[in-house]
Amino acid sequence: MALAAGLTAGITPVAVVVEPDTAALATLFPIITTVQLHRPADSGLVATLHALGFDVFARVNAAQPTTTADYALMDAGDGSGQTLDWHHLPSANQPLMLAGGLDADNVQDAITCAHPAIVDASSRLETNGRKDAAKVQAFVAAVRETERNFSDVKR
Repeated sequence: MALAAGLTAGITPVAVVVEPDTAALATLFPIITTVQLHRPADSGLVATLHALGFDVFARVNAAQPTTTADYALMDAGDGSGQTLDWHHLPSANQPLMLAGGLDADNVQDAITCAHPAIVDASSRLETNGRKDAAKVQAFVAAVRETERNFSDVKR
């Protein structure tokens, strides 16, 4: 919590969860105001999180491309580093949060192709299981360059 409380203004801390414990999440609010559900979630769970005050990112897939969450998360698979096929994404009913094998070398292509509102990267920004500052900086620079170069990128 101290790490989240010490973030620079404009940076939103996100609780990334697989099997959420809503009571435990409630204790994090208002320091953490966003929950990312790493599995498709039913509308009841999303409604509960919304009632607690959270913004919600919920995973969707081709079989279930709709959600009542604030953002539809499309990912290749559970932090595996596998690259998602951005050319064949199902249409989601909410703004897109794109994940799945993103790094500084491919994020511009992913944004140009899928036009996500948010991009998420994790395992490909690591070296020996730990976040690599140089990889994170290169990723952020690539995203920002794409934002500058493509006026149709959604925010």
